Amino acid sequence: GEATVGTVKSVERARAFTASPTYPRSDNLGDEVRLLGFDLAGSDRAYAPAAPASARVGEKLRATLYWQAARDLSTSYTVFAQVLNGEGKLVAQHDGLPGAGTAPTTGWVPDEVVKDEHVIALSPDLPPGGYSLIVGLYDASTGKRLPVVEEGRDYIVIVGVQLTD
Repeated sequence: GEATVGTVKSVERARAFTASPTYPRSDNLGDEVRLLGFDLAGSDRAYAPAAPASARVGEKLRATLYWQAARDLSTSYTVFAQVLNGEGKLVAQHDGLPGAGTAPTTGWVPDEVVKDEHVIALSPDLPPGGYSLIVGLYDASTGKRLPVVEEGRDYIVIVGVQLTD
């Protein structure tokens, strides 16, 4: 006869293959990952596409990134989302595995779209003025960032942010 010797439960993530970001983009990172676009919201409202977005000091900026796997990935990449001031100095950031750790890049399948939210706290001490939001991917084991193909940079400037009191 047959006997059941325990069960194996595999939790399959719901996979998506399309995205409709508020701010569409098409950035190629190392021929491994594409950034299809992003949504941006403050603590209490969503931002419509505008250049620049505006935010208040002391609030949280929510950037939802839409990544797409260009191929099977053997490296687990960490996402960084950083706010730079006018001089290019880092003033706020959030790093993390995609999908708050639920969607590591090693589990992506080609052309899959992964929705990835990063919440960045803007210090109440920041002076009002012009800032920029940059994002990218790095290998946490080496610190090496994926280059943005055809740009000669290792980050994507996704939007300017005007901070107000």
